[in-house]
Amino acid sequence: TNHGESLTEAGVKAQAVFMGMAEQLGALKKELTRYAERQIHLEEGAIELATTLELSSTLVDGAMRQFYQSYPNCIFSIREYDFMDILTIVGKGRCPVGVFCILDEVLAEESVQSQLAHFGLTVEKLGSDRLMVGVRADSPLAQKESLPLKQVLRYPLVIYNSSLEACWHDRFLARYPHTKVIKTNRAAYLTELVQQKGYLVFILNGSSMRHSPGFSAGLTLVPIKEPLKVTIGLLKRREPLDDPLTEAFITQLKAQLQQ
Repeated sequence: TNHGESLTEAGVKAQAVFMGMAEQLGALKKELTRYAERQIHLEEGAIELATTLELSSTLVDGAMRQFYQSYPNCIFSIREYDFMDILTIVGKGRCPVGVFCILDEVLAEESVQSQLAHFGLTVEKLGSDRLMVGVRADSPLAQKESLPLKQVLRYPLVIYNSSLEACWHDRFLARYPHTKVIKTNRAAYLTELVQQKGYLVFILNGSSMRHSPGFSAGLTLVPIKEPLKVTIGLLKRREPLDDPLTEAFITQLKAQLQQ
């Protein structure tokens, strides 16, 4: 008109629709920006992890190698501890996630369950295994399908773990005080004790140990006859991690264990 422009009735209806679309597009743009920032974090972030020695050089190491293919700029901080130390460290917030393997009967102890409840921690089971021993490949024991625990305890034992900290067998073997036990994190020393001095290797996670670079080809793994089960799992707080990079690595750990 001579006084300017105005919308028709159809134009008013169309304007309401388009204004709504503009608001939705603006909101979507903000959301996509957040995902882009998250992707940058995934590519360049850091992962903190506490793990037992039995898994650090096997399951965790293998998962890290695969993870680097997708996230080559990721930084790992891996610390090795005994299960009870991992429980305390994760419980006090010093590390977000723990990866462990432990005998089921130790995990089920009232003192352990009490600590889990005290810190508000959850255990996510990733897999299971049997308690095993490593013997010389040419030993008559290597031909056995399984070995009774009483027979195993007649031999001196070597544990693949650090000699500077308590480890899983301290609780389990406390009931067998006369058994000679040495613990070490040196594969060469472990192999020497077995090959030359007749020791047996007491192993929690036999499936992973088979693929460990420190595991000698001259050793054979034989399961303990008694149904002593081992849990391989994650230890974390009950609230969500809110860390997409760590969540992605946990997914990789699960895939590695299935392989």
